[in-house]
Amino acid sequence: MLEFLLVMGVVRQTDRQTDRQTWSRPDLKPDPNDRLSRVDYVHLYRDRREVTDIKISSYVGRTLLSTEGLGKGDISLKIYNVTLEDKGRFGCFIPKAKLPDHRDATATQKSPNS
Repeated sequence: MLEFLLVMGVVRQTDRQTDRQTWSRPDLKPDPNDRLSRVDYVHLYRDRREVTDIKISSYVGRTLLSTEGLGKGDISLKIYNVTLEDKGRFGCFIPKAKLPDHRDATATQKSPNS
């Protein structure tokens, strides 16, 4: 199983407002022909739980946010069963945390023996 870890960084104690964390794909845009379309999320954590109803369908069951890490200021998201479709930019937004607005991630295929 191929997986990768997206790490946004470690936030200071005063910025650890982890009740809301939003992971997105800024390179994915809504359909311009559908005025009601929206860009869904890779992972949305709100009120101490994952919100799945607006999750990108291809990421359902493939992401994990370490709640233990959140308490220590570790802001990272693990993605399982990585495919080439996962290549691109991932953004993370946490209210009041001063972090970069995106990270670049590249999915690479590995042979079973590597």
